Amino acid sequence: MKDRHIKMRLHNAKAVAYTKIYGVTHPIRPQILCASFRGRQYADSPRNISEMLHELHPEIDIIWALNSNDDPYGIIPSYVKRVKYNSKEYYQSLATSFCFIANNEMRPNIAKRKGQYFIQTWHGDRSFKKVLYDDLDDWNDTYRANVVRDDAVTDICLAASDYGERVYRSAFRYNGEILRVGMPRNDQLLNVSLEKADIIKKKLNVDTNSKLIMYAPTFRDDKLHESCEVVDIEALVEWLCSETGDTWKGLYRAHSLGKGIGSNGRVLDVSDYPDMADLLLISDAVITDYSSVSGDYMLMDRPMVLALFDLDDYTKSSRQLSVSLDEVGLPIAKNMNELHSLMLESLNQKKLLGRDQAMNYYGVTESGDSTRTVVNLIIERFNAFFSRED
Repeated sequence: MKDRHIKMRLHNAKAVAYTKIYGVTHPIRPQILCASFRGRQYADSPRNISEMLHELHPEIDIIWALNSNDDPYGIIPSYVKRVKYNSKEYYQSLATSFCFIANNEMRPNIAKRKGQYFIQTWHGDRSFKKVLYDDLDDWNDTYRANVVRDDAVTDICLAASDYGERVYRSAFRYNGEILRVGMPRNDQLLNVSLEKADIIKKKLNVDTNSKLIMYAPTFRDDKLHESCEVVDIEALVEWLCSETGDTWKGLYRAHSLGKGIGSNGRVLDVSDYPDMADLLLISDAVITDYSSVSGDYMLMDRPMVLALFDLDDYTKSSRQLSVSLDEVGLPIAKNMNELHSLMLESLNQKKLLGRDQAMNYYGVTESGDSTRTVVNLIIERFNAFFSRED
């Protein structure tokens, strides 16, 4: 573990030195650099911001840091310039972009120069589990304490709840400005477009007349890149069809640090689909666990149940929780019988059980127009910077 920390520090030092040296001889340009889940996906709030930014101001170049050029669903626009995450081109773009937008913590390999504008959108505004500095223990104390640099380089963090703001203050040890207008990725969940939902279904080759239930478990720290399901989603889909008389299809979405289960006749494995917000939009019901997915999907007031079959094991072997489950109020199932009962009750009532209590617990501040607010803020800073340069 010690050798790993030493190698990480050396890599970070080299990256910072290269970025700073490159910045000395290259000016800041009218371009935006985005990174989501450290290059793993073209997704989340950075996607919403960059797409609206291009729509309103196409003169600004959009760059995305990605680990791969694969785009199986054809969702990356042609105007996006791609650079490989952590490559020389990535650090060159970081050194010369007016704005950097990320949804993971800013790490020590990030160097910032005067005039640049860094935005932290985070991806877990209403997560159950402890993260970063809040998750310190004997194993990861040194690691966690040496990876978070948001307080040093971030100009503004986006929050969507009172709870989200508290997470920034404690887990990130961030003392800067927080904009509490919501998560851009969630705007589409508050302004539902059936036309967009149909487009997404067609990309997935899903029958637009079928009802969809998605199972989206988060990863386990002690089972990285392994399958983490505790619910037999295929059996659940079969039960739903029989119980409701409707045609149901299942979607399985593994966390990017988990593992898919493969597709079959009743269930489509969509773990390789990059943007969770799109999948939430098309889902008629959701099953998740300790993921912040629950905090996003509850905005739609559609049936959802938390399958916490392994709660004791999770809190012992993976993460401690940062919330009181009883106080949150969302429906929790400890076994399949409870899951069946809660899901059926939610479907009959056509709503999410405990939604009002959960919204109040988190102190939700989603506006449904957060993307435009952030884009306007970027343009205001952009115009001020480049007019000064002229």
